[in-house]
Amino acid sequence: RLQQNDLDDKESNSLKEEQQLKEKLCLFISYIKQLKEQVAK
Repeated sequence: RLQQNDLDDKESNSLKEEQQLKEKLCLFISYIKQLKEQVAK
């Protein structure tokens, strides 16, 4: 039982990390787009 809970915790943790990574990636991409637009002006 404990091991199963441990596994579930690890899975949810990695899911959270994945979510955070995706958010950072989105921010990064939008930031780059803004930079490109500024350069194009």
